[in-house]
Amino acid sequence: MRKQFFLPVFLCGLMLLSALACRFLPFQKSDSPLLSPTPSSANTFFSATAPRASKTPPVAALPLSPERFTETPVPTVETLPTPQENLPLPAGGCPENSGKIVFSYDPRDAPSVGYGIYLMDSDGSHRLRLSAEDALTDSQPAWSPEHCRIAFVRFNHEGSDDIFLMSADGGSVLQITRHPARDTFPDWSPDGMQISFISDRDGSRNLFVMDVNGEHVRQLTDAQSLP
Repeated sequence: MRKQFFLPVFLCGLMLLSALACRFLPFQKSDSPLLSPTPSSANTFFSATAPRASKTPPVAALPLSPERFTETPVPTVETLPTPQENLPLPAGGCPENSGKIVFSYDPRDAPSVGYGIYLMDSDGSHRLRLSAEDALTDSQPAWSPEHCRIAFVRFNHEGSDDIFLMSADGGSVLQITRHPARDTFPDWSPDGMQISFISDRDGSRNLFVMDVNGEHVRQLTDAQSLP
């Protein structure tokens, strides 16, 4: 009788202790992925790998203007170049040409090569052809110190290159070398009185210098001593 009485009491006591333990003992969070909250749970959670919405607005593509890629016609000076014995210089030089760029260019608008000397502002605007239309081999232009004259190279019909001078407006042209060799890459002395150039007139390419009128040509380097 005693056993039958104490067994139900013992079982009721165990159930009471279990209920008290579940109520007052702290909950231990499980690290198991199977027990971790998922995005589909009742509460909202963010996955570490879930992409977040960007706060940077999308950049719209800039429209391309066809005018930026359209070649504009280049005017040519109206005064045709004429041979001169010398090119007169203004007393104060030509400051209006300071900052302007001279360059050689082939517009490729003819079946054959058509290089000419051109002038433009430093921003590329107001491009102007200085060479005559029938001058097809003008290249390697170089400003004089006062920006009134341009030294350049012209390939002639005899198969050689010679050095010419041109006024800044293209109206006057003066040939200053006449040699069967190739005279190229002219450059100016700081005082504008002499011009240096590269020539193979002695059989190899060397540095020469001459007066601005083409006289007193002197060889400065010897190809045998160059590295």
